Amino acid sequence: KHLCWGLLLLPFFLNCATHAPMSEMVMFSPKIVHSPLYGEEDTLFYSRFSMAAGVEARTLNSGAVKKYSDLKFGYRDEGTADYANLGALSLHTIFMSRDQSGFAFNFSIFPTVGFDATLRLTEQEYFTFAHTVSGGQQYILQRRLGYNDHSGSSAGIFYEHFWQGYNYNEPLDCSFCGFGPDEEFYLDMIGVRVNGFVHDGMKNRMFLKGNLKLGYIPELKTASLGIGCSVGMY
Repeated sequence: KHLCWGLLLLPFFLNCATHAPMSEMVMFSPKIVHSPLYGEEDTLFYSRFSMAAGVEARTLNSGAVKKYSDLKFGYRDEGTADYANLGALSLHTIFMSRDQSGFAFNFSIFPTVGFDATLRLTEQEYFTFAHTVSGGQQYILQRRLGYNDHSGSSAGIFYEHFWQGYNYNEPLDCSFCGFGPDEEFYLDMIGVRVNGFVHDGMKNRMFLKGNLKLGYIPELKTASLGIGCSVGMY
């Protein structure tokens, strides 16, 4: 019975990465369009709804994870950090305010479930909060560095509270049957984050967005590199 439920709910629980906070697309929501249908001059559109698919991943030092797990739960035989280098796949539905007030909300609907919201603080600064059901939370404060009719970028600082699992290699180990790793805990990461954004300049246009995170995890006393990539239309 546990195995059946595990197979059905596997996509929701087998990840240690938080989802991509796609509400930050509000930083790039005014759309300057180049199209012969609208004459030679640029025409301005505002995105109110967008869809995207994304992946977030991070690297962890498995040795540091094991050391922390041993200290927290007691030493046992050699084990493996569950999903330490895997990420979170997610499909997104992004909603932006009609009054162009600089607010957006996003649902990550499958297979990683969560939500996030971004609020414009000043003309250039934005704050994002994200909660992932099986992953944790993210807090991002960033500044939009530039945006034109084909590309945009931003940079800032972040704090992330994320889930991590650890399995010990033991005879007849059935942690998977038991619906999860032997041990679970949360870790914290602080660091810097940069975003890049490109699109094709059309009205209903495709976009590609990527982010890079360099952080430090105090519990593990080690650095971590995170990367994310999203594609969509808005």
